[in-house]
Amino acid sequence: MNKQADGTTRLWRWIGGTALAATLALGAGFGYAVYDLLNPPSGSLAPPPGSAAQEEQAPQREELRIVALGDSLTKGVGDEAGGGYVDLVIERLEAEVEQPVTLLNNLAVSGQRADELAERLTREEASRLAVSQANVILLTIGGNDLSLLAQGGGSGQSGPQTEPLDPQEAIAGLEQGVTALGRIVAELHALSPEAQIVYLGLYNPFYGIEQLQGVDEVVAQWDGRARALARADELLTFVPVFDLFEHGGGRYVSNDRFHPNHAGYARMAERVVQALE
Repeated sequence: MNKQADGTTRLWRWIGGTALAATLALGAGFGYAVYDLLNPPSGSLAPPPGSAAQEEQAPQREELRIVALGDSLTKGVGDEAGGGYVDLVIERLEAEVEQPVTLLNNLAVSGQRADELAERLTREEASRLAVSQANVILLTIGGNDLSLLAQGGGSGQSGPQTEPLDPQEAIAGLEQGVTALGRIVAELHALSPEAQIVYLGLYNPFYGIEQLQGVDEVVAQWDGRARALARADELLTFVPVFDLFEHGGGRYVSNDRFHPNHAGYARMAERVVQALE
């Protein structure tokens, strides 16, 4: 019986010692794991918070890829510096936003009407490709539609204005242009569904011409329709510019008495940047 008891005692002592050793080994491994977690080695793949390496790994904000479309205003005609509001917008965005800014293309055409731009966007592959790559689209259109009506007194005649402008007749004549503006916006959405479109409204370049006193009313009607489009479209922003030239006394208009000068374009650019911020 004593021998059997001694054997049993030794057996339990061996089992207890083995369990204690396993517990100590497990505890030591857990301790090393905690130490490594709190004190990563210098060669660790994970950079410490706030390090240059961690900042390099942080994703950059999406690049602003801009395409400009429209008429002579987007082309910059009248600007002594040559770039118009588009170049000024790019310069300000580069200085003020925390993301890359690239002007992909300025596709403006002097003298272009709204219906002509709508047609170009459906047929001209170079323009369609450029728009499809943009996430910001700058647009001016409608000034030439207005100018043609003013020259013909709203009657469709060509040549200098001799009769007082009939605002209601001119507004009716603008209907085709306003409809084309809607087609332009729809086509831009189709080509680049997520792009933000910034449309600059019209202003009255005919101050001081007695026969054209009714132009303000025509411009207000056009801008009102453009505002309505923008209210129904979260990706379309309407930027008014009428007031920028209304009381300028010619300070913001170029020598041709129609297009903005550099100071006028700078005021337009400021409005555009505010809309994009």
